[in-house]
Parts: sequence; C-alpha cells; structure tokens
Amino acid sequence: MRVPISKGERLIMIHAGSEAGFVPNALTMWKASSHSGDYHDNVNTESMMKWMREKLLPNIPPRSVIVVDNAPYHNVQKDKAPTSKSKKQLMKDWLSKHQIPFSDDLLVPELYRIILLNKPRFVRYELDELVTSSGGHVVLRLPPYHPDFNPIELIWAEVKNYVDSRNIQCSFSSIKSLAEEKFSLIGAEEWARKCEHVKKIENDYASAEPQIDNLVESMIISLGSSDSESSENAPDDLSGIEDLGDLSGIEDLD
Repeated sequence: MRVPISKGERLIMIHAGSEAGFVPNALTMWKASSHSGDYHDNVNTESMMKWMREKLLPNIPPRSVIVVDNAPYHNVQKDKAPTSKSKKQLMKDWLSKHQIPFSDDLLVPELYRIILLNKPRFVRYELDELVTSSGGHVVLRLPPYHPDFNPIELIWAEVKNYVDSRNIQCSFSSIKSLAEEKFSLIGAEEWARKCEHVKKIENDYASAEPQIDNLVESMIISLGSSDSESSENAPDDLSGIEDLGDLSGIEDLD
C-alpha cells in the first residue's frame, strides 16, 4: 500500500489479517526511500522475508493458510534453473552443482537442452519453504489480476479513505498517526465482513465458470473451423491458437 504525502514522501505499510482481525504485532511501516512512484521499489525479497520471520510467522496459529499475491518478492524461486537467455557459464555452473554430466565444448543451445531435461518438475519458492518450516503453514497464491479475491485490499481502501479525509497537516508524522489510528479501529467484525464479501465474489465466479467454459469452447471451435471443415473434423491440438490469457493478479502489497 502507498499513501502520497507532502514533497513526494510515501508511507510503506505491511500488515496481515483474517476473519479474526489483524494479526497481532504484524504491522510494519516506514518512510519510502524511493521516489519512483512504485512502492515495489521499497519492498524486496529480503525485507519481505524479514517481515515474515519476525512479524507474521511468530503471531499466527500453526498450520495457517497464508494468502499472497503475485508480487515478485513473493515468488523468488529456490535454486532456479537457468533460462535460454542465461549466460553460458551460469548454465555450466548449474549443471555442475547438480552433478549433471556435460561436455565443456557444448554450445549454449545444447547446454540448455540438457538443463530442460534435468530441471525440477515443480517450482520451489523461498517463501514457501520458510513458511512450511515454521509451523506447517501453507502458502496460497492468488490468481493473477484478481485483487478482488483478497480481503485486505478492502481494508487498505478503508485506511486510505480515513487518512485522506483527515489529512489536514499533510506531514509524514500525521499520515503515520492517522494510519495507525485507523488500524486500531478495524476489528474482527469488520474483517469478517470483508472476508464474507470476498467469499461471495468467489461464489459468483464459480457460478459463472460453466458459461465461461462454453464461451471459450465456442471461440475455439469457431477459430479452428473453416467452411470446408465440420466441427467433427476439428483437430484436438490447440497449439496453433494464441494463448487467450489468464482470466485472472495483482501486484499490490498484502
């Protein structure tokens, strides 16, 4: 979350909550050091992992489900395999680290082919490993472009509106004080209402899913057929059809 303040200063906030209310002692706030206008420049993997270790994980019940969005600092891969654009030496180092044999005179495409054959089937994230090793918690990632699935987005809106309507002094200290004041006023009852609202949205999407499937299927049939073809002869392989895109992300701070 970001709150614009005087002379370009911004207040960065990190918090978490559930139907039971805010997680105790989880609120963290600091003055932004970057003036790019994007709060992601002030939050990175190191700061997020530190907040998780020191503020979140010690204050939630065992075996909790932690919902996160798709911000880059939530999705840093552990032991990430090189890509086709990686440098040759990086590819060699990765293969050597995993004791995968290769000839030193191989070209980049050949090295990458070996990597593709040997890289792990499932992606491992640093955040997930931290979470699961600290009380058996589970990370649940929101689908891309769906902040409406996240109750805390509604909480952020409440805090922003509260600050905006009372921000008379336009100073960093007053912004911080107003934000803290509003956080203290939001209890479990308000959180429960926000969570119920999100559940309704999820149910609405689930109800609409059959219609969406039918629509997508009709588009595929239409795109894959010609005047001389019947739908019975339409190929099963859809590899020639462009990706329709994710019908869902968010890059906001939770």
